[in-house]
Amino acid sequence: MLFSPVFVLPDHALAKLSGLDSLVDHVLPTGSLQATGGASRLTAKDFERLAEEYGRTDGTLLGERIIQHLLNVLLLRLATLSASTERGSFPFTAASRTVARFQRELERRLGQSNCVAEFASWLGCSPETLHTSCMTIRGLGPKTMIEQRLVLEAQQRLAHTALSVELIGAELGFSEPANFARLFKRVAGTSPGRFRTAHSGL
Repeated sequence: MLFSPVFVLPDHALAKLSGLDSLVDHVLPTGSLQATGGASRLTAKDFERLAEEYGRTDGTLLGERIIQHLLNVLLLRLATLSASTERGSFPFTAASRTVARFQRELERRLGQSNCVAEFASWLGCSPETLHTSCMTIRGLGPKTMIEQRLVLEAQQRLAHTALSVELIGAELGFSEPANFARLFKRVAGTSPGRFRTAHSGL
């Protein structure tokens, strides 16, 4: 499921309580979430209802608002799981706040840099703090998170646009096509060309 963060309706009460700017930030830091029992059933129902409304949307403002509210319900459900994963409640820990800010900055500067030290500087923390926070919350280093996000973006563009592999690599900050292809294959397990052949038009 893909959506732009700006599509999410703001929740000012939750933001005031938690200190996180966006409802999306409550979900992103944890990374992998696992719902079990009643939470699993509720999450599945939330997703199914959202998918159903999306499939029947008529393109009107009211239809869009329905989808936005259902998306917020799903994100609130996931935020609840994210909070329980942290073994606590809102507000989150300093580490999860750092990771949320890092991921927001990564989205904003996608393709501008893959240097952990630069991201740490933009966030106003040390590379060591950023690395420790990411390992604590996501179990991944910031370098790996940057690379995975770049490859995910490349996959979306390969599957849904006609842009050349070289141009996609250049737009994502790779001056040498070979470096882009090497990273893509290492992370995705296949070459950009083969990925496009397998997924184009989906």
